[in-house]
Amino acid sequence: MNIAAIISYDGTNFHGFQMQEESRTVQMVIEQKLREIFGERICVNPAGRTDAGVHALGQVISFKLKECPFSIEKLHNILNFHLPNDIRINELKLMSDDFNSRFSAKSRVYVYVVCAKGNIPAHLSRYIWNLDVSLDDLQVPLSLISDRFCFKSFSRTSCDRKLNFGTVIFSKTVLSGDFLYFIIEAPSFLWHTVRFLFGEAVSVAQGRRLLQEYKEALDGEKRLVLHKAPPRGLHLWGVSYFEQTLGALCTKNIIMDGLNGFFKGPSFVDIVKCA
Repeated sequence: MNIAAIISYDGTNFHGFQMQEESRTVQMVIEQKLREIFGERICVNPAGRTDAGVHALGQVISFKLKECPFSIEKLHNILNFHLPNDIRINELKLMSDDFNSRFSAKSRVYVYVVCAKGNIPAHLSRYIWNLDVSLDDLQVPLSLISDRFCFKSFSRTSCDRKLNFGTVIFSKTVLSGDFLYFIIEAPSFLWHTVRFLFGEAVSVAQGRRLLQEYKEALDGEKRLVLHKAPPRGLHLWGVSYFEQTLGALCTKNIIMDGLNGFFKGPSFVDIVKCA
C-alpha cells in the first residue's frame, strides 16, 4: 500500500524535517509513531525538507505499508491521536504504487509572512516576522523577481551547482492590512533561497542594501554577503502534482480572507489531478 498524507506542523520546536541524530525532527516523530502502530520501521518520504523553525501548512509525505488492518479514515484518526499537537495529518489518501511525494512533485509553494504593526498577538509571533519596515518599500525589490533568476546568488550551499538559474512558476506579494505575504512557487529551491531572497529584500527596504545590487544578484552578476530572514515567517504552503500554479490558489485565499485564508492550506483536490 502506498499512502500519501498532507500534513501541517509548527516548526518552532523541530530541528527541521529530516531525521537527525539526537534532535527532534518531524520525520523522526512521525516514523516513531508509525513504528508504535505497525511494529516495524516505516520510512517517510517528504516533498520538501524544511529547515529548523520553518513551518508547513501543506507538506506532503508518502510511505509504504505491507498491509494495513485499518481503513484510511481510521488510520488518519489513529495517527492524529498518537502525534503531538505540533504535527497534524490534514488528509490521508491511498495512491498508485509509482507515486512518490518528492519525485512526483511538479512544484513547491513557499510563503513568507511579515507584519509591520508595532505589536502583534503573542500567538502569531511564532509564525510571522514582526519588524519595522515600509511594506510598500518591501514590495519594490520583491517585484523584480522574474520567472528565471540566479538561485545560486541567494544560497550558501555548494552542493547543487546544477541549479544555478532556477525557474519560478509563480511569484507575488499580497498586502493585507499590516501584513505582507510573499508567495513563490518553483519546481525546487536551493538551501535557504527563500529566506535569503526575503532577507535581502528587507535590507533594500530598510536602506541597508542598494536596489541595484539586489537586481544584479538576481541576474547572477553579483554575489552578496547575505542577510537571512528568520525561519519563523516561512511556511511550506503546498506541493503540486500536476501542471498548475498552486500559488494562485494561495493568493486567492489570502485576498479573500487574509490570515484565515492563508492558514487554509491546500487539499488533495487542489494538488492531485484525480483526487
